[in-house]
Amino acid sequence: MRPRSIILLTITLLLVIFAGLNWQNLLATTPIDFLLVEVEAPLGILMLLVVALMTLLFLGFVGFLEAQARWERKRLNDEIDRWRDLAEKAEVSRIQELREIIEAGFDDVYDRIQRPVGETVLEVETPVQDDEPEDPDETEDSQGEDRADQ
Repeated sequence: MRPRSIILLTITLLLVIFAGLNWQNLLATTPIDFLLVEVEAPLGILMLLVVALMTLLFLGFVGFLEAQARWERKRLNDEIDRWRDLAEKAEVSRIQELREIIEAGFDDVYDRIQRPVGETVLEVETPVQDDEPEDPDETEDSQGEDRADQ
């Protein structure tokens, strides 16, 4: 049992023992004034009824609060589950997108590897050539020097 339950049970038991020991005094009638009306009734029994009523109201209020807390906890757990599912779907989507990017990169690398070696070399090492020489005299001189060297 919880400590709170033990305390409430102990207080209730003490109240019952007190009422049992003083039952004759609780049944004694006395005049009771209700502002507009005066009545003769047992004051002890009236006070016990008030305490019992207050206890029932308190227990009802506590039960209502606990039910409300459980409902709120359930609502929050459902919302957490929805957000978790949404996050998992987004993660799966990002992983799939990353997988597609990586596969496209691997396909590109595979295609480059499968090309003939000559095509790859020509793509990479093709020198840039001018269509016309800048100075025609230099071209003839350099060709003449090349012939002279031979």
